[in-house]
Amino acid sequence: MLHRPKNILSRLWKDRGGAAAIEFAFVLPVLVVLYLGLVEASFAIVAHQKTEETASTIGDLIAQDTELSDDGIDDLFDIATATMYPYSVRSLRIQVAGLRMNDEGHFTRQWHHDSDDNMPGLDADTLGPALSRTNGNFLVVARTFYDYQPMTRFLFGKPLEMKSLNVTRARLTTDLECTGCTR
Repeated sequence: MLHRPKNILSRLWKDRGGAAAIEFAFVLPVLVVLYLGLVEASFAIVAHQKTEETASTIGDLIAQDTELSDDGIDDLFDIATATMYPYSVRSLRIQVAGLRMNDEGHFTRQWHHDSDDNMPGLDADTLGPALSRTNGNFLVVARTFYDYQPMTRFLFGKPLEMKSLNVTRARLTTDLECTGCTR
């Protein structure tokens, strides 16, 4: 028996048997991407907070010291493993520097120590506005860089570079020297 096309179309239009399944099939990919994006964003926010906490912790511990050595700073860099937990520290890079204010009120770098040889320079010229908000004759600057690799690489592609800067006044001395650090 042949049905006229008009009857077939009207019958299909009125049939609602699989509508919910089809609607769900359209909505599911959007919900999954939205969910993964929210989870990834929350992980990235926590990783950035841990990057900031690492710079703050290392800068604060160095500012409380009276004698420094490059080995002692390396030991403080090891603390980053605990601070960054549960994130990997393979892509974490840390810099610290001691800056002294001269008679004209400008800061000059006295020493610095980096966890990686391929890091950008850390001196008063590159810090600029961060130093204008600080008081004190000797400052400890700690800077961290972290390449966060998202779990959902297909959404972001390359790692997200996170960085943090902490400037702290030396607390127990007006001249904090570091033996073995680069001048």
